[in-house]
Amino acid sequence: MSVTDVEKQDTVHVVLAVHDDSGTYARHAGVVMLSLFEHTGVPVCVHILHDETLTSENRQKLQAIAAKYDQRTDFIDAGSTSAKLGEEALALVASSWSIGSLFRLLIPELLPSLEKAIYLDCDTVVNTDIQKLWNQPLDDCSLAGVPDHSKKKSNRRLSRETLRTRLIGCSLPTYVNSGVLVMRLDRIRAKYNLVREAVRWFSENASMSTLPDQDFLNALFRGDIKLIDNRFNNRNLDGDTKGSIMHAIREPKPWTGLRGTPLEKLYWKTYLRTPWGAELTPGETAELLIDLMGASPQNHRHTSQCYRRIGERFRRDVLCNDIFSTIGLLVKEALRRLSRRLRRSEPESEKAGAR
Repeated sequence: MSVTDVEKQDTVHVVLAVHDDSGTYARHAGVVMLSLFEHTGVPVCVHILHDETLTSENRQKLQAIAAKYDQRTDFIDAGSTSAKLGEEALALVASSWSIGSLFRLLIPELLPSLEKAIYLDCDTVVNTDIQKLWNQPLDDCSLAGVPDHSKKKSNRRLSRETLRTRLIGCSLPTYVNSGVLVMRLDRIRAKYNLVREAVRWFSENASMSTLPDQDFLNALFRGDIKLIDNRFNNRNLDGDTKGSIMHAIREPKPWTGLRGTPLEKLYWKTYLRTPWGAELTPGETAELLIDLMGASPQNHRHTSQCYRRIGERFRRDVLCNDIFSTIGLLVKEALRRLSRRLRRSEPESEKAGAR
């Protein structure tokens, strides 16, 4: 579907980036899309920037999500265009990041007829009406985002990170997280050449950059960034998810381990309604969650081993036709062990007082 087919005045344009070497990343884009569509009643077109790693099967599943909500998708191959960003940029992200993280820098070029777009990372979950972000006043700025709180914290002390951020040309008071952005594409195209500027910036700053796309965007748009409310890029994963776009910036991600956060609950409730989640049997879902609990890095080694043993017992002895009963048993076991651990750690003085 061409972009011109969806250029309506009331259409919200959202951009996602998918580089999927493992074949498992596209499902997270599916979670973003489903959560986005569930919370809005306005027309939305999701532009998916991808390369050859997006399989036809995963593409069809993403299309199915949009079709279910009578929304639209626009698939754009960004693979060949990303080479324009230069060897330094590609080498930098290849070492620690995904090439897909650079696709957002190509949005003005790959969507030449759009005036505005929202960019979302695929580790976000939308729990608000996207119109609220779309309608944020940008004043005379080209870019809008939420302040990166880690940078604000480091600015309160003379740290190596503070000095590094200043050396690469960023302004700490307006340094934003690049996982959720509103981009004035018409203004950006008029004032900047992102590709050319990226080639120059990465050639000069690659050795000092720890967050490649984010550092570059903050340096380039210094003085041209509108700060917006934290709820549009909410990284407080233990807090209330209502009215927010939640962003899982820390490990473990909801799909690599479980800590019991509200974001994880929101992610999995959404995931199980995607085509990927719908393919799972109740038993497979129970096994998946058990494996995640066992793999959670914050768990003590013995706790993780316990979860794995419970999982093996379920697989051997329990018919997982009722997933909620299965998960309920797991939760009860976890609470029992937590209660026992708390009793063991009770101060002796309190025990004496209780007598």
